[in-house]
Amino acid sequence: MKFTPIIMLMLISVSTHAQWMKGTVVFLNGNEKTGYVYKFDRSEIEKVKFKSRLDDNIQKLNSKELKEISFTDNNGESSKYMYKKPAYISNYKSFKLFIQKESEWFDVFYQGEFNILSVITDRKLYYINWPGEDHAILMDAESSDFDSSSKRKNDLKSSSELVFRGKCDSMVKAISKGTFTPKKIEDIILYYKEHCASVKASLYVRKGDTLFE
Repeated sequence: MKFTPIIMLMLISVSTHAQWMKGTVVFLNGNEKTGYVYKFDRSEIEKVKFKSRLDDNIQKLNSKELKEISFTDNNGESSKYMYKKPAYISNYKSFKLFIQKESEWFDVFYQGEFNILSVITDRKLYYINWPGEDHAILMDAESSDFDSSSKRKNDLKSSSELVFRGKCDSMVKAISKGTFTPKKIEDIILYYKEHCASVKASLYVRKGDTLFE
């Protein structure tokens, strides 16, 4: 099937516009811009392409000046990214954190009184971020084999005891006594919502994760 030059231009235009999603960009200073945001690789992007309207010129926004981005695709489905520094617990006994110098874009998995962020490397990693903090602490990593699954439960248990100390002490005590053993990040969210949350409603849950509703 042959395409005329006019049809080819129309197809290119449709394809290009498909890469732009309706979105709201939130800056660190609290200002917001609503318009269209170009799809990007969350972990690598330094400049976010933005347009107020599809026929406007492209503005390149510095990721370091941004806090989060909310998207709505052509099907009306929403998604959200946050820009945070990855961190992990390097010493469980003293709760010593290693915080990466550079921030990255994370997919928002859950947002309530704390945020659960995710990123995919060779597997999916889950981080916790408390509102107002510039970093997110590694909490959970999906695993595919038994040995990794056992390590996952141990790591999640140890991390939760430290991260929720003073924020959800009933969870910390339950983990310590063995009456609550989280196996995945969803278990942490559900326990917190039931026992510790001052507001039960979620601010945001990624589409498809109806377990939290």
